[in-house]
This record gives sequence, C-alpha cells and structure tokens, in this order.
Amino acid sequence: MVRAAVAYKLKGEAGLQSVPDPCGKGPFAFQRFVFQGEDRGFQLTSTYVATKGPVKMIFVEKDGPAITVLGPRAGQAVTP
Repeated sequence: MVRAAVAYKLKGEAGLQSVPDPCGKGPFAFQRFVFQGEDRGFQLTSTYVATKGPVKMIFVEKDGPAITVLGPRAGQAVTP
C-alpha cells in the first residue's frame, strides 16, 4: 500500500493504477479521507478482508486531530 501511495503522490491516478493489490485483481481501492468534515488525505483499501475487517491504510496530508491510520480502528480519533 505504501508503494501505491507513493506512486499516487508522484504520478496521480496513473501511478496508483500501476501498483497492483497483491491480494486482489487490480489496484487498491482509493477514496479521499474526510475526518470531522475536513479532507485530511486519502485511504487505500485492499480487496483482502482480514478477520477484523477490510485491510485499509490512511495517508494523512493535512494537520489536524490525531487519527488511527492502520488496522481495524483506521479513521477513528486517537483516544488517550
């Protein structure tokens, strides 16, 4: 996923499409990540579904409240 994220940042959509999801057929699913009404970055999701849910990773592009970027709590606020 990190390779796909870097390819996206360097070459846009074409870069994202050039890195296949090793557990699927084609690239990772892409969507913008909005937290508390503000666009904070983007999220990549694999077609692979682990025991605790889909495998996804968030790539933060803008400062803001702390969020979990990997695992079953990805996209949720970090709680102390």
